[in-house]
Amino acid sequence: MKRSWMIGLAAVLVVIALGAGVAAATGNAPALTGDDEAVTGTDAERAAQVAQDYVASQGIDAQYSHVEAGDEDGVAYEVEFKAPNGEVEVQVDSEFQVVKSSTEGPDDQGNAEDDQ
Repeated sequence: MKRSWMIGLAAVLVVIALGAGVAAATGNAPALTGDDEAVTGTDAERAAQVAQDYVASQGIDAQYSHVEAGDEDGVAYEVEFKAPNGEVEVQVDSEFQVVKSSTEGPDDQGNAEDDQ
């Protein structure tokens, strides 16, 4: 009797932990649209860290959002950030070097780019 109770309790705890993990993982997840392809994994995490270091070194006040697959020549990853005045995108190559960054404000018709 005690063993079945412990197994039941363990199962409930696993379900709760999985639910919390899913909620944490998806709670702040951006809605990707169009051609956006979110990427995950060790390389995406490394690209995100490189981009976060770059954003911090530039004194940009922005919060990490997500990593997408690059869609330009020489760009392996596009790391997206949300800033109080718009969005910041940092493009990272396959060697984990910043290639370019751009910012887009809420009223911008185009991007202000900063080639590296």
